[in-house]
Amino acid sequence: LASLLMSVSQMITNSLMAFYGDLSVAAYGVASKILMLEALIGTGLGQGIQPLLGYCYGSKDSKRFKGCLEYANKFGLVLLIIVTIVCFIFAPNIVGWFLTEQTALNDAVIFTRIMLISSWTLGVFFVCSNTLQALGAAKESLVVSVCRQGLIYIPAIFILNTIIGKTGLAWAQPVADILSLLIVIILLKKELKTLKLE
Repeated sequence: LASLLMSVSQMITNSLMAFYGDLSVAAYGVASKILMLEALIGTGLGQGIQPLLGYCYGSKDSKRFKGCLEYANKFGLVLLIIVTIVCFIFAPNIVGWFLTEQTALNDAVIFTRIMLISSWTLGVFFVCSNTLQALGAAKESLVVSVCRQGLIYIPAIFILNTIIGKTGLAWAQPVADILSLLIVIILLKKELKTLKLE
């Protein structure tokens, strides 16, 4: 469902960005791929820790569960902060590998840096999201899955595009990331409290 919503949201974003011209679409495409690098790191971390957390929960080893969750969140946060800083600083160089036209390159750097504002949160987001799955919290997992690239992101691109134009399409991602992170933390804390795993 998350993958489907990601495809749908990208189609909508590209169609809205097309209003500003082909170069803007190309610029946004490159910025999205750079952000995807960080999202994939976060996804890999979340999927990697999920079975371990599931085993700990299943064996009622709450001490090990808490330790693994805390370690994964700290590791994800530090790793993504480092990657975000590197990508932010070297955004012109990275974008330059894919674009040579100056207008598109400038737009891509702007879009990339806007979208990187929240990308450091993705490690924690995906760890917490996958923790809900490890705990068997199906409804909560569903809510989180549809928020980041669906329920929050899609309305945000329309609203921000109307308010601030093409950069609004880039700002929609940080808005969706931050709000989704808050939602997953609230839902996870509630679930951990219910299961007495806090």
